[in-house]
Amino acid sequence: MTGFSKIRFGDGLIVTDEGSGVVSVAAGSQTPSTSAPLILDEGVVLPWRVRLDFVGGGVTATDNPAANKTVITIPDAGPAGPAGPTGPAGPTGPQGPTGPQGVQGDPGAQGPPGGSSSVLNYLFKTATATPPGSGEARLNNATQTSATALYLHDTTAGGTDASAFLALMTTGMQVLMQDQDDATKRQGYQLTANAIVHTGWVELPVVWVAGDQPLVNQTGNQRTLVNLIYEGKQGPPGPAGPQGPQGPTGPQGAAGATGPTGPAGATGPVGPQGPKGDTGAQGPAGTPGASTFLSGTGPPTAGTGTDGSVYLDVATGIFYGPKAAGAWPTAAIGALVKTGTYSYLLLRYPSYAILLSSNLTYSALLV
Repeated sequence: MTGFSKIRFGDGLIVTDEGSGVVSVAAGSQTPSTSAPLILDEGVVLPWRVRLDFVGGGVTATDNPAANKTVITIPDAGPAGPAGPTGPAGPTGPQGPTGPQGVQGDPGAQGPPGGSSSVLNYLFKTATATPPGSGEARLNNATQTSATALYLHDTTAGGTDASAFLALMTTGMQVLMQDQDDATKRQGYQLTANAIVHTGWVELPVVWVAGDQPLVNQTGNQRTLVNLIYEGKQGPPGPAGPQGPQGPTGPQGAAGATGPTGPAGATGPVGPQGPKGDTGAQGPAGTPGASTFLSGTGPPTAGTGTDGSVYLDVATGIFYGPKAAGAWPTAAIGALVKTGTYSYLLLRYPSYAILLSSNLTYSALLV
């Protein structure tokens, strides 16, 4: 039941849900009371009912003596109120189980070579001559930043035989020298070549790389710390890793440029004779040839005819020719004489055969 703040039923009541917000209440076996209201806050006395208390919400009660019950009507609930504020976060849950092992990562890059150092005690001397005395360290130059060689005796100032350590010094290794009692007096050098072993002492070819105050000539219990910094050698290559999987096929490359034309091949053998072809069409008529027997009125000019031509002057009947080297002979070779019935050709050639052999046209005309 909603829509009101409180509803209380007395003992011995029979409560029945009638549906649609209606509840009926009937008395049980208790003795009825007529001296006081049976429904609180209604201001009326409904006899033969036990006490019924309820508060607010618009609830109404109606007596039904015929049915010996009271009907209570409860209105529908109003709209839901706004959501309350979010409560505080609950405590952190227990730690979940450990996840599965991840895949093996890629190998790391090759690390730099390892190194080590040895600190030896020496008595530094500013003298530059060789060999150094027992327990002494010297430079080959009084200007310590310009020194190119460091001389160390095999025996340190503490009596230790350091010859084996000194002989291991190679190109690129470093030597740091510092006054034991004053750290500002120090010089650093790098080897430019491998150690040179002499009898009882070692020479280290060096170049100055860094420093502070110069070292001083030492006596008695004064000491210089000589720090030999060794660089470890590169280890052997590790074993080859397993063969990786086949990578995917790469994309098709671009077409290459066309190569130069190759040399011509040898000529092949002649093929067999082909079948005879069809007869071709009739060709066009040729241009007329130049005539070698010419005629005209008057003697021929230089432009008349070609070499080998003869010419008849029809006005006089005189024959000229044959034309040679582009010119006509000045003398006639004969004359044409006409009679009533016949025409006669009179020639000046030595013989008729010479005329015929020199010009076939004449032969055809005169035969």
